[in-house]
Amino acid sequence: MESLGTLAGGIANEFNNILAGIMGSADLMLEETDSASPASKRIQDIIELAERGGDLCRQMSIYSEAGDVEAETLNLSEAIQAVPQRSERRPPP
Repeated sequence: MESLGTLAGGIANEFNNILAGIMGSADLMLEETDSASPASKRIQDIIELAERGGDLCRQMSIYSEAGDVEAETLNLSEAIQAVPQRSERRPPP
């Protein structure tokens, strides 16, 4: 099962690299295309599909790392009470 996770992680990484190239090229094409052009909509579709593919890659990466995750008990009440304290420590924008 571990080797399957490793394989999934490798495939996800390689596929994500391909999608990054597609998205970069599509972004450049979109900048050079008139927004009223029918090609503009098609390029936006390419970008959206590549983003969906990227989401799938992230899910595969999570699956590949699942063996490294350890379950722990979480006290939800304490976690919720800690949220305001964490947000108060943030410096203003």
